[in-house]
Amino acid sequence: MLGVKTCSSLSHELALPAPSVLLTKLYERIIELHWRTLHPLTQTEQKYSLARKPSTIPGASQGLFFKGHVAKHDVMCVYPGVVYEVAQGDPMSFASIRNPYFLHAGAYAIDGCPFGYSAFVYRSLAARDSFPHDDPDKAVLIDTSWLGAKSWRFWTPRTHPTHTRSSLATGHLVNHHPPDREPNAIYVPLHIDLSCISPQQRALVPNMHYSGHHQGFLSCVGVVTIRDIDTPDWVELFTDYHMIADQQRVA
Repeated sequence: MLGVKTCSSLSHELALPAPSVLLTKLYERIIELHWRTLHPLTQTEQKYSLARKPSTIPGASQGLFFKGHVAKHDVMCVYPGVVYEVAQGDPMSFASIRNPYFLHAGAYAIDGCPFGYSAFVYRSLAARDSFPHDDPDKAVLIDTSWLGAKSWRFWTPRTHPTHTRSSLATGHLVNHHPPDREPNAIYVPLHIDLSCISPQQRALVPNMHYSGHHQGFLSCVGVVTIRDIDTPDWVELFTDYHMIADQQRVA
């Protein structure tokens, strides 16, 4: 994680599929990851793997790496955090102060900081939107595993989790590309139709609207690859913090 994520609309030509195509890919990714949480001991082949590792950029701390076969326009993960809607007048000013994880995506913004006040707000909203149940198959517990150490002190030292519930909640680890390397992914705003996934599958999506007024949809930002990559070695994922796909321009 390096720099402030203030994205502007994509200004050059980048042919992306229609939002419905990307959403289908995201639904497939969510369903696959949910299946793996239900069958953790089952060994099945994955197209690619994601992992948090020290970034190849000096001074950037952590980064998100992948290996395997990544197809162009795969939705690899989403940017986790609280979704603040501009039109709703959600109080985002305090959350955005000196927050390098605050991603502006046009009509809404996502606070992906896993520490301090941001983590406190996220955990509070997760408790609001979760539905515990004695039967694990019926419980809906919003993913909080990507957050740092739990504490009531906002100034708690920053510690990343050693294990996350799924690799979907890793978009905040993607770094801005260095001058000598091109981005291999792009941020794309998406709106999940919650009727297309089960409540248990929805719980893997690490986003919640601050206001709670989602009307059957959940806004998020997907990290989408922009080229085919086939590699047996770990490769760092990069985006351009100054670019985000404009849904009005998506073909």
